[in-house]
Parts: sequence; structure tokens; C-alpha cells
Amino acid sequence: MSSKETQVLLIDQDNVAETWEVIVTDPSNGAYRLVFQDPVTLEYIQTDDILRSDESEWSFNDKVYKPYYKEHVKSGIQTTKTSYDENGLETSDPALVKTVKYKVEVKKRSN
Repeated sequence: MSSKETQVLLIDQDNVAETWEVIVTDPSNGAYRLVFQDPVTLEYIQTDDILRSDESEWSFNDKVYKPYYKEHVKSGIQTTKTSYDENGLETSDPALVKTVKYKVEVKKRSN
């Protein structure tokens, strides 16, 4: 009689190659664009869409991902948004928000 043996190896590596933040004060008004510089070609790439000061994390992620990270870096990114009140405490109440921090984690290193 013969027997079979199956082995499974699962490796899950969290490789965050780059992390950067944008901090917006008084997010009730205003708009801006982000400009990136390709490290190989030195070309400047700006966000196609204007970012609003009160942008959702999903919208911010999308507007930053498409023009630079998708086309030039070929990497996914993950954005988290944290809102703070006037005392620097985290809040989810839009009426109390005085500062917003967008933290972007890039999943692949630039060439």
C-alpha cells in the first residue's frame, strides 16, 4: 500500500517599500494637486484631478494611484485617512475636524 503526503508552504510577507504622508490643516475648503518626480526619467507627473481638502481616503488613493503609481511605478498603494480635532485627538465627526492626515503605503520599490 502506498501513501501520499502533501505539504503546503504559505509565506505572507508585508513589504512596504515606501510610506509618505500629506497633512491638511483646515480641511473645510481648498484644493491642491500633488506632483511626483519619476526617479529614472526625472519627469514630473501631477495628479490628473484636483484633490479637495476633505477628500475621502478612497478618492485620494484613486487620484494618486492612477497617474503615478499605476503608470510609472507599477505598484499598488494603500491610503489611510485619519481626522483630528483642534486638540489633536482622533475624531470621526466632520464638524470637529481641524486636521486630516493621509498616509500612503507603496507596495513595491521604485526602479
